Parts: sequence; structure tokens; C-alpha cells
Amino acid sequence: MNKQQTTNNKQQTTNNKQQTTNNNKTLLTVLYKILKKFSRPVIKLIPRVVYIPLARLMFANIYDKTRFLYKNNKNVFEIIYTNNLWDSRESRSGVGSEIDTTKTIRMILPKLWKKYKIKTFLDIPCGDYNWMKEVNKETITYIGGDVVQEIIAQNKQKYARGNISFVVLDITHDVLPQVDMIFCKDCLQHLSYESVRRALLNFQKSK
Repeated sequence: MNKQQTTNNKQQTTNNKQQTTNNNKTLLTVLYKILKKFSRPVIKLIPRVVYIPLARLMFANIYDKTRFLYKNNKNVFEIIYTNNLWDSRESRSGVGSEIDTTKTIRMILPKLWKKYKIKTFLDIPCGDYNWMKEVNKETITYIGGDVVQEIIAQNKQKYARGNISFVVLDITHDVLPQVDMIFCKDCLQHLSYESVRRALLNFQKSK
């Protein structure tokens, strides 16, 4: 009887913790939406050169708070993507994934592929593929990886074809496909030091 009661108490404690986490997640989501709604009129009055650095600082702070609340990168980036917390009007992956922002890298990548004879290419995290879709990839096999399942599902539906595929991957612990080149842009600065360490070790193991 005592063992059964102990088991029930443990289960109740687990359920309470899960309920608290769900309540916190809902509250944060509501707060983010309110913040975005009422901040937009003010943002329109701020020059872009000032707004972008401020936005990055603000959402870096949001990330720090949610990272410690949910304990894993997947939950954090799902919240950011679902609520468009990077606040880009063009790409839910943020300003760094806008067409204008990526003009230089879009020109350089095909030259790198040719110079180093790259045939297989892993883009992780690939985000919503907003700017990468503009890059000519006829000479390579492209694999886009991201921890957010919704992103990958949408990318598959819109962009997957013969030499272009997408897969759900967490750079910190999932086994990565063996490729000639791994491309990681605008990601590591958003992770904890420990997650960065695990990601780099994971990159190294994939060769």
C-alpha cells in the first residue's frame, strides 16, 4: 500500500510539473504576442539601422529566459518560429535570412562549391529556406536540416525535389549525414556554451 501511494505521489508531482510548464509556455506566448502588437507602431518610427541591433538584443534576452525554462533548444526555437519572434516581415528565420541581407553569401557559395569540388552540402539550420532558394544548386546535393519540425514539413512541401531534401536534425546530438561541406549560419551565437561545444564536436564526428 505504501509503495502504491509513493508511486501515485511521484506521478502527481510529475503531472503538476508538466502542468506548470504548459501554463508558463502559454503565458509567455501571450506576452510575446502582446509585446509584438503594441511595439510595431513604435518600431515603424525607429530607423532600421537602430531597430535591428535593438531587436537582436531584445530577442537574445527572450531566448535566454525561455532556454532555461524549457531546458532544450527544440522548444525554444519552436516558440521563436511559431510566434515570429525574430520579427522579420520577410522570413520567420529572421533578418539574417532576408534576401537583401544575404546578397554576398548567395554570390560566394556557388564559387566555393566549384573551387573545392563540393558535391554534397548540409545547411544546418536551414530555417525557412527563404534566401537559399535563390542560390543555384544544380551542381550539388543539398540537405537542409533544422530542429523545428514545422519548418522542415513546410520546406519539404514547397521546395523538395531530386537534389534537394530536408530533414529534422538537432546539431547538438543527432547523427549528421556525411557530406563534403557543412554550412552553419546565424545559429551558434544563440546557443549556450555547452550546446556550442556539442555542436562543434558533432560536426567533427560527421566527417
